[in-house]
Amino acid sequence: MPAEGGSLQVMGDGGRSPELNELMAALVHCSVDAIVSLTLDGRVETWNAGATRLFGYAADESIGQLFTRLVAPARQQEHAALIQ
Repeated sequence: MPAEGGSLQVMGDGGRSPELNELMAALVHCSVDAIVSLTLDGRVETWNAGATRLFGYAADESIGQLFTRLVAPARQQEHAALIQ
């Protein structure tokens, strides 16, 4: 149950119970903090309502896009190093 502008997907359960996965999803959903996950190549995989509030883009505008579009030019090298 994503909030307006948010999207939540649980990728793999790591052996956790469905109840724990549901609890974790609820925590991310209810968080006022921006929570974003990226693929190994730096594309946005998940985006919650906090990310929408912070960055100004809805989940459907962000998922699948490169996260670098949100990184300040002066921080691009630092971000690239984190992705690797």
